[in-house]
Amino acid sequence: MKQPQIKSDKQFVRLWYEFYRLCLRERDLRHSLDANLSAYADWGDGSEPFDQWWRTHKDLFELAGVQSVSTGSASPGFLLLKVPVTAPLTRSVSEVRSLIKEAQDKEMVALGLDPLHTKSSAVRLNRVELAGKELRGKNIYDALIVVSHWLDLSRPAINPAFATSLHQMLGKRKRSTWLPHGIEPSYEEGGLMSFDQDQIRKIRRFKDRGWKAAQNVSEGLPPHY
Repeated sequence: MKQPQIKSDKQFVRLWYEFYRLCLRERDLRHSLDANLSAYADWGDGSEPFDQWWRTHKDLFELAGVQSVSTGSASPGFLLLKVPVTAPLTRSVSEVRSLIKEAQDKEMVALGLDPLHTKSSAVRLNRVELAGKELRGKNIYDALIVVSHWLDLSRPAINPAFATSLHQMLGKRKRSTWLPHGIEPSYEEGGLMSFDQDQIRKIRRFKDRGWKAAQNVSEGLPPHY
């Protein structure tokens, strides 16, 4: 079965959004999420399918690193700076830091925070810097699939019965029939699925990774484990 490739920044955001929706529905994750709602102030209530949500929320994410902008208007979350290349580097760097700090202070004031008593590094200023290369997209996707199914079934034991239900659920999907790597079953007489202990342990690891990723998302962080 062809395995999905999670490479683009949009695909990483899709995973993040799906974990966010998971956090909204699970009571213990929602408790942590409620304590960090400022990180998701502009994300909405999670009711929209991702593609619909993305059309109106993609500007929340910076999908590139440092940018050099010579003309045009700055998008939200950016400063347009004109830096003289003939000036001493140390002075220019110091001035850039001061300008960024000033802009961050203004954002914090707009959020009702006191810049004198809040570190800017601890505040998510409405936009998200996405570091997709640091996220192992395929593994996180596998973890999302397994932990979501585990939660749908009210957190059962991870055993052959769960592995069978997971395989059956994945097999019913209309657009994809792949399985997380390493959990393809063998078949006993009569067509019954069989999973060995190594496969059960792999599924358990997927579940644990998915739960850890969900906990991180509930705290305003990207879905990593």
